[in-house]
Amino acid sequence: MKSWERFSDMGTTAEEAGHERAQQLVREGRMPTLYLYYKKAEGDGDGALTMFDDSDAVPEGWILATGEGLRCNLSYGQYWSWIRARALVLPVLGAN
Repeated sequence: MKSWERFSDMGTTAEEAGHERAQQLVREGRMPTLYLYYKKAEGDGDGALTMFDDSDAVPEGWILATGEGLRCNLSYGQYWSWIRARALVLPVLGAN
């Protein structure tokens, strides 16, 4: 798989996680503030992208990509665009 396809897949995974978490929080009557997190690539293996709400306990190994949070419930496409714009400079693609 080409690097841009792997990056696109990572963005889609983060987009889906963020959208799902935002929907859950809205159903609970809370306004989400989602942040982009990543795991660094190691050797040939790719890293990962995801989103956590500011109220979530972030699992070990995830690094905050930017202090800029999303504060509203957006469409899938809007999440993907926001994630992509910030993730392009992150060390998430492995050497393969």
